[in-house]
Amino acid sequence: MDPDKSKSTGSTQGDPGNPRAVLRGLTILYIALIVGLIIFGGIIAFVAVGQDPEAEEIPELLSIIAAALTATTAVPAVLLGGTMVRRLAGAEGLTDLERAQRFVGAKIMLAAFAEGPGLFWGVLALLSGDLLHLIGLGFSVFALLLIFPREQEWHDATDRSGDRGEFGSNG
Repeated sequence: MDPDKSKSTGSTQGDPGNPRAVLRGLTILYIALIVGLIIFGGIIAFVAVGQDPEAEEIPELLSIIAAALTATTAVPAVLLGGTMVRRLAGAEGLTDLERAQRFVGAKIMLAAFAEGPGLFWGVLALLSGDLLHLIGLGFSVFALLLIFPREQEWHDATDRSGDRGEFGSNG
């Protein structure tokens, strides 16, 4: 098959520079992480309703650690993640495959930074029965939604020439 022909037919298979191909897997990953946190939070809320209100409280230090974890991972993922993705995926001299690999790697790392504190907050809620800890889990879901991979982000991170090809500004 003529390599130029696959581009003209709109095929997304095997083209690492194609944002739709790159974003497909990332979208599935992000949706799974978000849904997983929401289900985990629901299970915690269900279990916590039946807990003994006189149960031992968890040490306050664990809440401080969870807050510090959120402040040092999830918040920077939201505030600085775009800059990190652009620097990694948009570096000069990279092939389309290298740009795609860096973009995917950066987005997975940001997802881990956003999700981790939510899991910690969820465990605290589960152990203590205090549903206020679910606010931290909710923040992680919100952070994942804010850093959710988008085609425009791909273009912003990897487009070094100003020419966006077939996906242009209407993508």
